Amino acid sequence: MRKYILLIVSMLLCGFVFAQNNTIEPELQEILDKDSNDLISVNIVFKSKHKTTDKTDRKEIIDDLKSFSRQSQENVMSVLLSEEKNSNVEKVRSHWLTNVVNCKASREVIYMLASHPDIAMIGYDKDEFLLWDSDHKKYDSSEASASSDRGLTQNITHVNADDVWNQGFTGKGVLVGLIDTGVNIEHIDLVDNLWDGGEEFPNHGYNTYEDNHNVSDGFGHGTHCAGTICGNGASGTQTGIAPDATIMVVKVMDDGGYGGASSICAGMEFAIEHGADILNMSLGIPNASTSAREMMREACVNTMQIGLVATVAAGNEGQLQISFPVPNNVRTPGSCPPPWIHPDQEINAGGTSCCIVVGAVDFNNEAAAFSSRGPVTWAQTLYDDYHYEPEIGLIRPDVCAPGVGIISANPFSSTGLTTMDGTSQAAPCVAGVVCLMLEKKPELTPEEISMILETTASKLDDNKNNARGSGLIDALAAIEQIDSDEEECIAPTSLAAAAIDEYSIALSWNASPSAESYDIYRGDSFVKNVTETVYNDTELNPNTEYCYTVVSVCVNGESDHSSQVCETTNELIVPCNAPANLSYLLEEDIDNYEYRFRVTLTWDEADNAAAYKVYLDGEDIAEVTTPSYVYGCDDEKTVSFSVVTKCENNDSEMSEPLTVEIKYQSVADYGDEMDIYFNSKENELIINAKAKIQIVDMMGRVVYNEEMSHDNNRIDISNLQDGAYIVRVLGNDCIKIRKIVIN
Repeated sequence: MRKYILLIVSMLLCGFVFAQNNTIEPELQEILDKDSNDLISVNIVFKSKHKTTDKTDRKEIIDDLKSFSRQSQENVMSVLLSEEKNSNVEKVRSHWLTNVVNCKASREVIYMLASHPDIAMIGYDKDEFLLWDSDHKKYDSSEASASSDRGLTQNITHVNADDVWNQGFTGKGVLVGLIDTGVNIEHIDLVDNLWDGGEEFPNHGYNTYEDNHNVSDGFGHGTHCAGTICGNGASGTQTGIAPDATIMVVKVMDDGGYGGASSICAGMEFAIEHGADILNMSLGIPNASTSAREMMREACVNTMQIGLVATVAAGNEGQLQISFPVPNNVRTPGSCPPPWIHPDQEINAGGTSCCIVVGAVDFNNEAAAFSSRGPVTWAQTLYDDYHYEPEIGLIRPDVCAPGVGIISANPFSSTGLTTMDGTSQAAPCVAGVVCLMLEKKPELTPEEISMILETTASKLDDNKNNARGSGLIDALAAIEQIDSDEEECIAPTSLAAAAIDEYSIALSWNASPSAESYDIYRGDSFVKNVTETVYNDTELNPNTEYCYTVVSVCVNGESDHSSQVCETTNELIVPCNAPANLSYLLEEDIDNYEYRFRVTLTWDEADNAAAYKVYLDGEDIAEVTTPSYVYGCDDEKTVSFSVVTKCENNDSEMSEPLTVEIKYQSVADYGDEMDIYFNSKENELIINAKAKIQIVDMMGRVVYNEEMSHDNNRIDISNLQDGAYIVRVLGNDCIKIRKIVIN
């Protein structure tokens, strides 16, 4: 029993050390170090990540993600559910959009899971203030409200949304998953624009923070955002960019505006699974931990793969550079990359996700001072892209929209309006424009939506930048571009190349909206026509640079060549293998040898070996050029030998250790009973003993091995080559050794 207890303690201690160094994030470790028995809310991040699938059906992709996460999490879930019965775990929630399990767990369970081979990271699921009101106060009806006689709010006309209505597009049939603080579902401007969740979801959505049906907007933020998307003007003033769009209410924060990465992910999952066409997230985690950032990015990557975009607020910390300095001024998920890589970003391009990030401008198109600014970086995460200093990082935001003096639905009145400032108001403006686009062409991909918004935005600067992105969104230009895209053959963007090995290079690029297929060129030479946006170029030469371009092949012709990218195949490295079959011969009292004992080590010759390093008890003692080494000593002892192969460019791993017990083996008292005679004339040995006879050459190879059943044995050695040999007679109680030379 005592041994069992010690084993358990040892396992926990080992897990503790491992966790401190590798798995448990520092903030969580600080909490674990405190003396408390409270269960701790954690996000358990798994090592396995879902790979891009060639599936295009939305349900199939969702089912594939669910199956993948279920299999990845199965072992850990069984542990958590078992510990839940012991009150060591509660509120277990498995995420499929990001391969994470959220729960509350005891310290012992956290330490135990920290050493689990399937787990990459365990982070603290901290409740953060996800909005931007510096006083953390609620918006209430005492705030200045807008009059109800203005007709259209200024942000509608500023982005030309009303001109799109004149073409018949008002967002009808498009469902927006509003990931926010809830909605006042009684507001007259919104009551006819709410998702019908049937008997299962009677309040037009769900609360993933509290895991219930209470979607009321106790904080007063989500209602205003909903009004900017689709407020239909029943109160007297039209506030919605897409007045016929539909809102699915997904409450991911409490009434104080607090929530975490898990509640946001759960909200995204709910909206996606129940048919949302677009997500709006006017929220963000400040100074997010690595686990929270990676959770959100994986969720946004998979959301894009499913086929949705998310309009995301950049944040309101633009004037708080001391507390939130670049590259951490933009919150998460606003720090996630867009679906389409702008040409100005290609100098430091990386991965993509669903996030179209929105900055705020006033009605003079000046960047709002509060609007958060990039760049951001994903270095030192598993994504390891968008490096900052010396590179440019990831430009944030992508576009800008009105976010100062925005009139929309008052959360605490069923008929009133109120004015708010923030990127929270700019993001739903862009969401409304996306609704107009999707009504016109529902099959638009996230990449196409992102590209159209950026390329049709009213250009406010020479280049895409970290204040106003690519410019002010223009709803009319975006709608008109949808038609022109069908006629224009656009070259692929973000062509990237990466060496796979010595003979192959992997190519990838962003899809062109009008392309039927793609022609790949290596230099000026055509390589292949493909329909996918990836290709592995094989049968290349090692350590050689190759340059590529890709051309879109459309129904009406071909595009220009994409930007060129060059990559060098890996250098051909011949493997350096560790020595094998390490063996030894132990000799004692050898004539003309300076030591009492001699150990002759031998091993198989290794390919590409320039030399060998010999180690004694872990210490480097010699370097030799042949696969043998002689070690001498006068003392009896037990030693361990290992050998390393030295190749031209590197060293091998160490060989398996060989333990040698060096001790005096001959027994003088038996000398007369175990005589060894060498008759060199007749090339024979005469051995007077009933024993095992071994003859070993100087390389340690046994050339004769026989058990003798009688005395006075004659052994023919005429078949042995000239040279020195060791004759060993092994009796039950003694060993006798003699060296002979055949010539």
